[in-house]
Amino acid sequence: MTAARPIASVAALTILLLVAAFLPGKAVAQRPRPTPPRPTQSIGQPQRASPNDTLRKTPTPLDTASARRLGIPTQPKQSFAPTDSVVDDLLDLEGYDITRYRSDSAQVFATDRQVKLQGNAMTERSGSTLEAQQIIYKEGDCRFDAQGEPHLFQNGTVVVGRTVNYNTCLDRGLVQDGRTTFPQQGANWVINGNMAMDSSTKRIYASAREVTSCDLPESHYHFTAKELKWVNGSTMVARPATLYIRDVPIAWIPFLFQDTKRGRRSGILIPEFGFNDIVRPSRTYNRTIKNIGYYWAPNEYVDLLARFDWFSNRYIEFGVEGQYRWIDRFMRGAISFSRSKEVGGATNSRIVWNHSQTFDVTTRLNVALDYSTNSSIIRRNSIDPRLTTQQIRSSANLSKQFKWGNLTLGATRSQNVNDGSGTQTIPSLSLSPKPIDFGPNVTWSPDLSITNDLAFKQPGQLIVPRGLNGKVDTLKITGASRSSRFSMNTPLRIGGFQWTNSVSLIDADSTGLREDVVKLPNDATADPTDSITVRRVRSGGFGSEFDWNTGINLPILFRTSWKVTPSVGITNTTGGPFAVRNERTDGQFVRQGKRLQFGLSVSPTFYGFFGGIGPLARIRHTIQPSLTYAYSPEAAVPIEFARAITPIGAPLVLKSNPSQTLNLSLSQNFEGKTRRPAGDTTDLQVKKIRLLSITTSGLSYDLEKAKLPGKTGWGSGTLSNSLLSDLVPGLNLAITHDLFAGQFDSDTAKFSPFLSGVTASFQLNSGTFKSLGRLFGLSSGPVKTGPQATVSGAQQSNQMPGAGGFDDMRRGTSFTSNQNFSRGQKGFNASVNLTLARTRPVAAGQTITQIPNRSNIQFNTSFAPTQFWQVAWNTQYDATNKKFEAQQLNLTRDLHDWRATFSFLRSPNGNFSFSFLVTLIDLPAIKFDYRQSTIQNQR
Repeated sequence: MTAARPIASVAALTILLLVAAFLPGKAVAQRPRPTPPRPTQSIGQPQRASPNDTLRKTPTPLDTASARRLGIPTQPKQSFAPTDSVVDDLLDLEGYDITRYRSDSAQVFATDRQVKLQGNAMTERSGSTLEAQQIIYKEGDCRFDAQGEPHLFQNGTVVVGRTVNYNTCLDRGLVQDGRTTFPQQGANWVINGNMAMDSSTKRIYASAREVTSCDLPESHYHFTAKELKWVNGSTMVARPATLYIRDVPIAWIPFLFQDTKRGRRSGILIPEFGFNDIVRPSRTYNRTIKNIGYYWAPNEYVDLLARFDWFSNRYIEFGVEGQYRWIDRFMRGAISFSRSKEVGGATNSRIVWNHSQTFDVTTRLNVALDYSTNSSIIRRNSIDPRLTTQQIRSSANLSKQFKWGNLTLGATRSQNVNDGSGTQTIPSLSLSPKPIDFGPNVTWSPDLSITNDLAFKQPGQLIVPRGLNGKVDTLKITGASRSSRFSMNTPLRIGGFQWTNSVSLIDADSTGLREDVVKLPNDATADPTDSITVRRVRSGGFGSEFDWNTGINLPILFRTSWKVTPSVGITNTTGGPFAVRNERTDGQFVRQGKRLQFGLSVSPTFYGFFGGIGPLARIRHTIQPSLTYAYSPEAAVPIEFARAITPIGAPLVLKSNPSQTLNLSLSQNFEGKTRRPAGDTTDLQVKKIRLLSITTSGLSYDLEKAKLPGKTGWGSGTLSNSLLSDLVPGLNLAITHDLFAGQFDSDTAKFSPFLSGVTASFQLNSGTFKSLGRLFGLSSGPVKTGPQATVSGAQQSNQMPGAGGFDDMRRGTSFTSNQNFSRGQKGFNASVNLTLARTRPVAAGQTITQIPNRSNIQFNTSFAPTQFWQVAWNTQYDATNKKFEAQQLNLTRDLHDWRATFSFLRSPNGNFSFSFLVTLIDLPAIKFDYRQSTIQNQR
């Protein structure tokens, strides 16, 4: 054979072999670098997520356990021997690409410029490592050929196959019968087949025998495709594709397409419809197709979505939604418009706008606008129980912080979905200057507020006019009202004295028919005690009220023990404002007088200590009673003022009796102190636990009122107790008792406590029971109380679907495939809300109308009975009528690669729906969706 190379080349190869002889298992080759190295990207390594990308999960590399099951190694079996100074000098030469070899034996063919490695061969070049039983490197052809279980490790990607052919000049490789993994939307996909790939792992072309995300040796499911192309961070396309469950073909798909780009992208929306919307189960079934439209995202600062929904035999709806963000102005928001039209012709337009802007560090604006022209369409066609009982709310708030104080300007509006009535406050102004110090002993702390409250479409009382012909005409009326309020407080502290001053002005107006039933003297008879009943109907009314109050709180006496606080105040002669005007005063202000009021309050604190129990070293009982005494002398009431405040037909009250009132309230608290751990001398690990806290509402008694004939001095006939405890997280229990049978301030009333109301709410979870067990010594471990002891369940959003939100234009559905499912979670979470309202039974023979009792229970829970099941149940039960008003049940079953979800919803308006969904977790577009809903006729 004639040598085709200069002697220098042969000498270089000879030196290379000598180096290999002195460094067993390693060889190094260099050649001039034709192009600078290109940045590489790993298929298997996680890509860095964009800061604004909140909709995609970051893919994770294939873990070692999954790789072992799939037969894909995570690192080379062989390694290179440590280098010496000669090899280090060769590796440090500039302008060369380094190729390193290792094998049991090596053959160099100088004429053909080939190196043949036999037995445990391995080569490394530009960050790529190839190991096999045999590797042939052909420098002239820029090729590596590997046989015998070749493994290619390339920038975090591992490819195994039968043979590997790699072109070092083009940085491309061909793998026969290969297997590799690549990330896509948070999952690691495994591909088997003949494939071609880049050195920088930007693209993979394959004839795929199997594509799956199941990491088991025998996959639960897989796709087959004649052609597959995967572009890193861009798209994945396969055509045609066949879905297999085990080895059974299930579905043939013309093509699979997945967009793997990060961030927002323009495109057609995926329509939402179930299997039964394609194949109707019955002729009476009404089809539903939602989310037909297009999403346009021209840049990172604005996007737009247009969609159309069709509900057969019910209504159609189209909408436009958009988001915007102006970073330099610290401004962001979302706006949407929708138009609905029912089959009967009723229409509804709805506008939703959310806006947030920060002008500077002291000025901020927040707007949440939600307006609907016909909320009854929402109520009739809604399945979500929250919508049928919810109000449509809007608000705007501007806050500004000055050096001298804070200014808040806002507006609110709420509209009932049931009848369209609502209220709004436009505007609402609050000004809170900082306290002004006139020295160390004088401080002035003024504040001011202005509100304008409006009510519209308020249902009025039923007016039944009776004509001469005996016909009865029933009029259903609505009314409106306005109430404008101005108030200002100017407290002044002078040493230990507190001088309080307050001024308020209220102006009100209303429209709508009103009916008054009064008794007037009968002029037709001579008997002065004879009267007739007159029913008067009038339209609206107006009125204004002005009030001012002042008083002085004297310095506290016995501050460390009894805490005695005397006070002197000036109050109105009788109840109500200081000055009023209404239709009975012909629009002119009339006023009453003032009288002095003297007061004294005592608030001592008593302590009691008890021995410990379990982990508690000591228990402390704290009692804090509060007794207040107030005295006001007798005063006269001007006749003009008495006429202005007295209802028509009622007798005038021209004298305000003297008043001596006693008010008593009580607060109790039981606290436990945990034992000090052994060796702890700092008490840092000692905790205080609120075992039980009881707050009792005040009881009032008027000594002067008790002197009147037929009266007692009681000022209220009810008593309430509120209970809190750290042992049950979220516990809030309020119990109300009606103390007297009959009128509480009458001497004929009998003391007979009657349970009239209960309001309770609490949370339970697995940590609650463990904490109770630790507290009483039933289990080991530290005692956890308060917020740390509870793991709150999933919080339900009160935002109505379609209301729009920041960073997410996706609309609410019954359930979605990407649910929050934690495999193996077995915790129990529950919240209970109980409301009970009772009235004392009416004695036989009385004409008083008995108000029916009402009781309601709201229960929310979520738990995982097994490792693969999750249950969420929200219900509202009317215990009075013994029926469920609202239900929402979700059952989720994790099937390794698939997820099955059953959902049932029932609204208080009678509408209900149930849905069944089976979806591929890593490819949600592959799903079986069955939905059915029933809408009651409520027009």
